[in-house]
Amino acid sequence: MAEKAWSKLSTAEQAQALEALPAHIRYWNAADTAKEFIPYASSWLNQARYEDELEMPQQKQATIAWWTTDAGVMAKGTELGLSPRPGEAMSQFKSRVADSIRRVA
Repeated sequence: MAEKAWSKLSTAEQAQALEALPAHIRYWNAADTAKEFIPYASSWLNQARYEDELEMPQQKQATIAWWTTDAGVMAKGTELGLSPRPGEAMSQFKSRVADSIRRVA
């Protein structure tokens, strides 16, 4: 059936479909689309789905551990009601924050 749908397309439409296909595949993968919701090739061609405008889903941002950045250490310290002491190095403050977490846990 896909061959029949393909043969109905003009050369320009075939080129457009071939150009659009990789983006649609990336979209289906990024959206984690279940296989039953991916259109059959014949439907995709007959419905001119290659003309669809795709909006790629937003990727989930990786969670950054609080201890990996100075800003994270400061935020965690603030969350725990701690602040750096005058002249205290960030590594020392980080240790105090970690100790405070251990005591709470």
